[in-house]
Amino acid sequence: MKPDPKPQRRKKKPVDWTGFAVPKVSVRLSPREYQKLKQKVHRLDGWRCINPRCQNDYGRGELHMHHTIPRSVQRLDTEENCASICPICHHYIEIKQLYLDFPKLIRDRRRERS
Repeated sequence: MKPDPKPQRRKKKPVDWTGFAVPKVSVRLSPREYQKLKQKVHRLDGWRCINPRCQNDYGRGELHMHHTIPRSVQRLDTEENCASICPICHHYIEIKQLYLDFPKLIRDRRRERS
């Protein structure tokens, strides 16, 4: 008798930052379009870190672009999913030492700038 083949594992559904399952959506940009998006996001955020408590003063070339829903979960390169953030705050977010309510911060920052 042949042994039973290994049972197939179910693939986990992608989960967004709120913990809810999200459909896999992809808005993949070319490198040139990605740079344009990055410039637009930085301009919308006033060329400053989105963290209201951040005191770091970084120049235009040093800001990072953070994705609210990580690119590893959902490759969603849109201005609604991205925010300007300084390298120090970005590092602390990545190692889970800093939590920011990005959707609220993005709405508030962009509302006050318009």
